[in-house]
Amino acid sequence: MVMRSLVPISGLLGLLVACGGNALFADDGTGGAGGSSSSSSSSGSTSSSSSSSGTQTACDQSSECRLASETCCGVCGMPTLADMVALHQDDVAAHFDDVCADPVACPDCPVQPNPNLFAYCDAGVCKGADITSDPLGGCVVSSDCKLRLGLECCECGYDGGMLTAIPIAFEPQLQALVCEPDTGCPGCAPVYPMGAEPWCEGGHCIVMYLDAPSDS
Repeated sequence: MVMRSLVPISGLLGLLVACGGNALFADDGTGGAGGSSSSSSSSGSTSSSSSSSGTQTACDQSSECRLASETCCGVCGMPTLADMVALHQDDVAAHFDDVCADPVACPDCPVQPNPNLFAYCDAGVCKGADITSDPLGGCVVSSDCKLRLGLECCECGYDGGMLTAIPIAFEPQLQALVCEPDTGCPGCAPVYPMGAEPWCEGGHCIVMYLDAPSDS
C-alpha cells in the first residue's frame, strides 16, 4: 500500500529578507505605514514595523529595503515581525555593527527565516510586513491558496530558497507592494519543489510537503 503524509515544509537558514513595493498599511503600534509612496494601496491591516532610527529607514523605492534581525544574535527558530527591523540596504551593516558592538555569545540553536515577512518602502520609509496578519491573507479552503517562491516581485529566477503560500486573491495586492512601477517579470513558469502543496490551515495559507510514496 502507498502511504503519503503531509508535513510543513521548512525554510533555509538566514536572517535577512529582501523585497519591495508600495502600499498603505494600518499602523499596529510598532511603526506601521502611513500614506503610500505610489498610487497603489491595500485596504488590509497587515502588521508592519520599522526601525526607530529614521536615518536607517529612509528609502526612495522598495527594492532598497531589507529586513534584518533586531538583535545581534537574532532568535532561535523562526522570527516574527517583532523580531525584525526594516532598514535601507546600505544601513544593514551599520545596524549589526551597532547591535553587536559589545562581545556577545550567541546561543547555539537553529535559525530559520520566516517566508511570510517582507520589506517595502512606504512614503520614504522602509517598513516590514507579515502577510499572515492581513485579512487578505486568509483562506477558507486549500484551493484558495497557491505556492509562491518568495515575496519579491518576480518568482521566475528567484533563488532565495524560501517557498511560501499565499491566497490567490492576495497576489495582485502583493505585487502592488513589492513591484516597482512599470516593472515586468520574465515570461516563464516558476518551478516549485517536488511534493510541495499549498494548504489552508487555521485560516492561513501554508506550505505542506507531500512525502514521497513508499511501499508498506
